[in-house]
Amino acid sequence: MKRPTFLTTLSVLFALVVAVSGACSSGSHGNPLTGPAGAGGTDPSGGGQVVAASSTSGGLGGSSGTDTSTAGTGNPSSTSTGGSCKPGGTACQAFAECCSGTCANQKCAACGGTGKGCSPDGCCEGLTCYNDKCGSCSGDNEVCTLASDCCSNICKSGICQHCSGVGDSCGGGSAACCNGSTCNGQTCCAGVGSACENPSECCGTGQKFCVAGVCATCLPAGDACSSTSQCCNGKSCINGTCGGCNAAGGSCSTTADCCSGGTCVSGVCSTCTALGGACTASAQCCNGKSCLSGLCATPPVCKADGLACTTNAQCCNGSCASGICGPMPTGVGDCCTVHATTTCSNKTISDCLCAIDSYCCETKWDATCVTEVTTKGCGVCP
Repeated sequence: MKRPTFLTTLSVLFALVVAVSGACSSGSHGNPLTGPAGAGGTDPSGGGQVVAASSTSGGLGGSSGTDTSTAGTGNPSSTSTGGSCKPGGTACQAFAECCSGTCANQKCAACGGTGKGCSPDGCCEGLTCYNDKCGSCSGDNEVCTLASDCCSNICKSGICQHCSGVGDSCGGGSAACCNGSTCNGQTCCAGVGSACENPSECCGTGQKFCVAGVCATCLPAGDACSSTSQCCNGKSCINGTCGGCNAAGGSCSTTADCCSGGTCVSGVCSTCTALGGACTASAQCCNGKSCLSGLCATPPVCKADGLACTTNAQCCNGSCASGICGPMPTGVGDCCTVHATTTCSNKTISDCLCAIDSYCCETKWDATCVTEVTTKGCGVCP
């Protein structure tokens, strides 16, 4: 074998340096999924699965250092590469894929999204837990420019101020309550239309309802109830559920919408009988209608005998004599005119006066009879 020359030795040394340098640059932190474990960063079962979003002590494998591929960019719906993050329970390979920033046992850990409760899993990456709700906002005492920057929605002198959540004390009045909730004198409460999780969070001293996550004044059809007064739009509480027919006073489109015995009158369920309905007395008919021939009907527009009139057309019998509706006998004089015959032309007036002064019906209709038509209240003579 030839003695190695100086150039040959130098070439061998250079090759070794290049090889060592390449190995160090590719493995100083280890493979983030399968590299050797550092101080507690990988799954001890050997799967090499990342447990935490970042580490400053070699937690992702290899020597101590800081991971630069975190997902904590402030956008809980994006990964460090710009794509949509994965919700809890979804399969993953790296923490950056998960909204929670944690990939454990090849599954993303659960987390609370915007508007959701913080517990038990905490909020997703980039969200802040404030008054037990997760939100994309800054917490108390953090720097702000706008009120909307703060979870409390209160920015004073560039610093986010504290606000009281629903159920918390509000000694400072409604201005101290969060997100438009109202101070009921002692604690903050949610007004009608505001978000809620249970009825106790809603404002009011009477019955309070949390319907589909919103404070309401009554229960819609289909919701469980204990009394009809809890149901909206006049619905009845039947077998513990709002619905079925509408009680008296409830809205309706047809009589079929109303409970048994009710009638839809002008869009409202009523216990009276509508026009055209069967009846035995006028008191059963709605809106002052009359019971005529067994049916609720509009009273006749003509006037019955004995009622005051000015024309024949106003009277049902077609006869208006001496200002009173009544049948007109033939062959007799006018009630307001002296004549030699007995009685007068209006039977109603004649019967009335004859019962008072028989002379008018037995002898003749004289001037006294004419005067008495008016003075005795039987009619009106000019």
